[in-house]
Amino acid sequence: MSQECALVAKKANGILGCIRRSMAKFILKMFVDLNPDSDKIIYSHFTCATDTENIRFVFAAVKDTILQLNLKEYNLV
Repeated sequence: MSQECALVAKKANGILGCIRRSMAKFILKMFVDLNPDSDKIIYSHFTCATDTENIRFVFAAVKDTILQLNLKEYNLV
């Protein structure tokens, strides 16, 4: 790849990254605005659905959070 092509690719990746971050903020704001109970926290984690290892991590984290909240609610911890 020529140096010029590499610079164009780097610039394009930067632009795409900016778009991804903007969209992530937009989507998160939509969910936060729809939350009727401000005492309930919305946790966000953005990932690529084709990254199966990352999806496993996200689901494990969600299950752990739900378990911890239930244990606290019933005074088991």
